[in-house]
Amino acid sequence: MQIINQNNYQQFLKRYDFSSAEIEDIQITSATSMQIVINAQSVENEYAWVRIVFYFDGINDAKLVDDAQLAFLDFENGISIVFENSLIGFCIDRYDTLVGMKNASFYITAKNLKVESFFIN
Repeated sequence: MQIINQNNYQQFLKRYDFSSAEIEDIQITSATSMQIVINAQSVENEYAWVRIVFYFDGINDAKLVDDAQLAFLDFENGISIVFENSLIGFCIDRYDTLVGMKNASFYITAKNLKVESFFIN
């Protein structure tokens, strides 16, 4: 499992192509924690499909969608990860600020983010 921070998030984003990604699952594990499973392609491994589990902790704001709408989320512009004021912002689409992310169709702001990835057979 990898902790995503200000020093490694850009490298993490470069490892994957999220333009054709899809959310496989969302699990709310507590009032301030959740995990999201996203299938994306690994740039480093000839665009093999990879299952990436995002673990969010210390969530203070989020805009999610119903399970029925997950298949319709548009990943064409990928995802964004932003660090501001001791918070991590994650959203679908391209945004540079936490305030801007609130315009995204799907976003989460949290204190901590960890990821784990697995190749899909």
